[in-house]
Parts: sequence; structure tokens; C-alpha cells
Amino acid sequence: MEYKNIIQKVWGDWNVGEKLGEGSFGQVYFVQKERLGVIQKAAVKVVRIPASDAEVEEIKAAYGLAEEQLKEFFYPEVLKYKEEIQLMQTLGENANIVQVQDFEIIEDPSGSLGWYILIRMELLESLDVFIKRVEVSVGDIM
Repeated sequence: MEYKNIIQKVWGDWNVGEKLGEGSFGQVYFVQKERLGVIQKAAVKVVRIPASDAEVEEIKAAYGLAEEQLKEFFYPEVLKYKEEIQLMQTLGENANIVQVQDFEIIEDPSGSLGWYILIRMELLESLDVFIKRVEVSVGDIM
């Protein structure tokens, strides 16, 4: 299932915009919602565990695991992300840490084995954009 569709399914009142970035652990999208003229903007990171159906088939073939065993194989990764979210929420009280606004962990709605982890967080500009906008001194970096 496309990540934009997952975000829309979980947070239907948010409009999903452009993909801001992608890495080996997921994708990040721009989202916004408007209520009575007030616009709220955020970033949503979406991670799928396992990363693909192909990964499931690879593990299944390599270890000969049944469906329930496959769930047990991948579920510790879901718990690892849950702990990371909890840590981000705790550290988010510090002004130098990205603040988590909300999160969801759902089983794959298509019925495939897997989970989607969605983390909605404050929208920040990239370092490249920041450096072009603000003069940064050596002292700032230190």
C-alpha cells in the first residue's frame, strides 16, 4: 500500500503533500490541516515492518517459517520503534530534539503480514535551507 494512502487512512483530516525525504527505514511526507483558518503543518515519517512483501518471502524461504512464526520474527522490530518513539517523546521536551506530536502503529490494512509505524512530528527545515537563510558562524556550530 502506498505510504500516502496509509497516512490518509490514519489521519484523514490531514492533507498529505510532497515526499520530503526517504531513507532505508522509511519515508517522510509533508502534511497539513486547516481548522477555521488556522493552518497546522507537520512531517510524517512512515516505516513499514517488514520493509516489503519480498522481505517476508525471503525470510520465509530461508527459515521455513509459518505465518505466525513470521509475525514473531518481525514483531521485535515494531517494539524497537515503539521504544524509539517513547524516547523521542521524553527527549522532545528539549528544544534541540524534534517533537513528536502523535504516532500510530497499525497492522497492514491490506491483510499482508506487517505493520506501519507513523510518527507525526514538528516540521523543520533542512540544514541546507537553514544555512542559506541564516548566516551560521563557527561559534554557532560549536
